[in-house]
Amino acid sequence: MISIRMKVDGMSCGHCVGRVQEAVKGLPGARSFEVTVGELEVWADPGRLTPDEVAEAVAALGFEPHPADTAS
Repeated sequence: MISIRMKVDGMSCGHCVGRVQEAVKGLPGARSFEVTVGELEVWADPGRLTPDEVAEAVAALGFEPHPADTAS
């Protein structure tokens, strides 16, 4: 299991959290996840889900994902 952590700019409420949760839940290889306003962490099967794929799913909702260790 791998952990993919991101900061997410543009999230401001529980509705935003719900939208991101739904997007992450549908990603292949995602086993579990935790989403809070401005952050997310996904635990996934190695080789089935990449950080770029998670970022693309979040960006498609209109938010700006950044790796947790490089976000401002």
